[in-house]
Amino acid sequence: YEMCIAEEHTLNMLSENDLCHKCQVEKESWSWSTGSTTEEEERCIQPYSLVGLARVYVRAQYGYKSLGTQHIFPSTSCERLKSAWTATVQRKFEEILLQCTSYMLEELRLTPATTLEYSSCKDFPIMTASLVDDQFLDTGRVKYTSSIFATKNDYASVKLMYNAEKGQLLQNPLKSEEYSSSSFEDNLFDVGMNTLYSTAKQGFYEMYMEGRLPVDIAILGASLIFTVVGVLIHTRSAFLTIMGVLQILLTLPLGYFVYYFICGVTFFPFLNTSAIFIVFAMGADDIFVAVNIWESIRHEMPRDLTTDQVAFYALPKIAFATFVTSITTAAAFFASTGVKAPIIASFALFCGLLVMMDYVLSIVIIFPAICMYDRWLAQGCKSSWVSFSSMTVPEEMPDTDIDEERREIEDWEKGERGE
Repeated sequence: YEMCIAEEHTLNMLSENDLCHKCQVEKESWSWSTGSTTEEEERCIQPYSLVGLARVYVRAQYGYKSLGTQHIFPSTSCERLKSAWTATVQRKFEEILLQCTSYMLEELRLTPATTLEYSSCKDFPIMTASLVDDQFLDTGRVKYTSSIFATKNDYASVKLMYNAEKGQLLQNPLKSEEYSSSSFEDNLFDVGMNTLYSTAKQGFYEMYMEGRLPVDIAILGASLIFTVVGVLIHTRSAFLTIMGVLQILLTLPLGYFVYYFICGVTFFPFLNTSAIFIVFAMGADDIFVAVNIWESIRHEMPRDLTTDQVAFYALPKIAFATFVTSITTAAAFFASTGVKAPIIASFALFCGLLVMMDYVLSIVIIFPAICMYDRWLAQGCKSSWVSFSSMTVPEEMPDTDIDEERREIEDWEKGERGE
């Protein structure tokens, strides 16, 4: 009964704003002199729903011998439907619904074929999966269902419906003289029934995203600016900052290439675009780690070492440190790909791939950029574009085993020369 009232309220709202397709339908009336009579009026097409099927079934029980589609949406009032919906009628309707759901699954080859006879479904109106949820056959109760309204699909009409849904006008109980004496006005949604409206072609979703797009772009811009400023302050180099931003920006197309062409995943929900914030964080973290390790090694080793010699020690440490942080983060995302929700699984997969691609690019871009940065400083470059302040080298050597380090460097140089 509550579903019926909610549908009537939605139909009234659609009809008042000319947002639905209309047709001539029967309207029931009753008087003491003539009894129950029917007349035709133009109104919105009744939605395809469990309520519609219940109307068909009740009318079949009280006069119609066939449940054919010519009577699929007779306009039996909610009050009449409630009075006719006895325990016996409800039990028989549930039995037919269970049988027809099983029949539908067999026809779609979603379940193994059986020898059961579904004679009651032969004349039953079209059964679709939207009427019941995936637990219906196990529980015998419908927890989630859909009501499909024949609405207009032009942009102006969809926009009006979206604004009505946004303002919760579709979810308010019907306020008309026909139901003014009923008690459902105060407790319609106290029975545990919640409603959610959407469109077949995702019109509501697209309009919601249109409204959110300026805000999301502003947040994205602020995140990028914050990342750039943080990297610039930490590295004190515009050159390294630009290379870091390039690494971050190239991570996205490279990650999508692996996601789509190598993994073969074509489903790409809008949620995946929020992974760019994770890329910002991971990219900046890799830059901080690489610069800190390089400067630490440069300070600890003899002043006269060349950039190539420093790189010989720095690269393994940088690669290992960034690999540990990247692989643990990626593993956490990849572990989440086993969830049943496709949106969450694809988001976790995409984020995990982005983290690993960010690691690869940090080795390919950031490490060579630091080598160039160090070499320019060693050559006495004073350009503020390279560095705001040069890396300082201690006047006195630190208390380390310099002789052993020099021997390792000499061995490495001999290996390079093939001696």
